Amino acid sequence: MGAFHAREVTTWLGRVSGETVGVVLAGNPAYEGGTLTAKASRKLIRFISLCETFNLKIIMLVDMPGIAAGLQSEMENTLDAAVEAGGRLFGLKVPSFAVIM
Repeated sequence: MGAFHAREVTTWLGRVSGETVGVVLAGNPAYEGGTLTAKASRKLIRFISLCETFNLKIIMLVDMPGIAAGLQSEMENTLDAAVEAGGRLFGLKVPSFAVIM
């Protein structure tokens, strides 16, 4: 979902044992070194909201070096967006499973 937007985080819907799940691949090193940017954080927040709305379990595959740093990141308010995304992940109302690679 959103394949050409915020490519650092890839999201899609899939099926596991006949049940629909949301899948997050966090940390695509081909884009921005896989770091979490403001756009990627907002994409993650929207996807989490979608999964919670439809009561979909979330599977996360995580290989992320951290949050993007620098002047551009400061101007885009990356840290605030990343903190909000982390808060949404911490307060999930649906079951989730994370694989840290």
